[in-house]
Amino acid sequence: MRLRYYAPLALAGALALAPLSEAQARGARMPDIQGTWAQVQVTTARTEIPVIGVIETSTTSLLLTEITREGSDYVLTEKVCSIDLTGGSDLVTTIISDAFARGVSGNTRAIRWFRDGDTLRYEQPKAWRASGAKLSNVSRGTLPKAPGDPRILDSDGDGHPGLTVKIRGAIDGELYVVERSWSVLSGKMDGSGQLHGSIKWYSEQSVIEATSIFLSNPPPSKPTSSKRDNYFRMKKVDQESTCSDITRLRKGLLKP
Repeated sequence: MRLRYYAPLALAGALALAPLSEAQARGARMPDIQGTWAQVQVTTARTEIPVIGVIETSTTSLLLTEITREGSDYVLTEKVCSIDLTGGSDLVTTIISDAFARGVSGNTRAIRWFRDGDTLRYEQPKAWRASGAKLSNVSRGTLPKAPGDPRILDSDGDGHPGLTVKIRGAIDGELYVVERSWSVLSGKMDGSGQLHGSIKWYSEQSVIEATSIFLSNPPPSKPTSSKRDNYFRMKKVDQESTCSDITRLRKGLLKP
């Protein structure tokens, strides 16, 4: 999920290498990646704001993910534990609630896991998602623009349409938004068994309502091109781990 006020939950072009067959995987002794993983995603966007100028905002999402095997395929299920913002303007602060994080949780994604020479490659292929609304075709058509649109969901359960974003500072208020986005994660496993790599992403947002006229039409933001500022890292954890358990791992998964 990515909101225009924070450059996202929320991504590298598909590798041109085919995943290994089951027989090849066994022969190459591929590690089994099934299980529970702590994942950090960092994405960064540039936004041009009148008078203020261009700002960059980074979103750090902490996820508890479960990788399972379905036949010869791997599937990852996401639980978003927290979403934090850094950078941006000193004039306003964007607050993302725990309810918001729960509202964008539960997505399931396919995984590609294969060997490229001596390198173990990991990929979450391009996947669209809708947040705050139920769309018959997520990648096409118009987003809801008014509260009465029957496609809108109260995803965070706070009684307002879509997902609620709170703004504090020079402007105080709330936005109720829906969004569609896609992301791709491409990387590899290192010698310690951690997965890491780059993220490419896109998002489009619609403000359904806002408590202040100054929040009703936020400026668009675009992903930066830097791999250093758009990346993921994953570390395997105990199967019984909770969001509280993996919070202590967040700092260690961030790039210095």
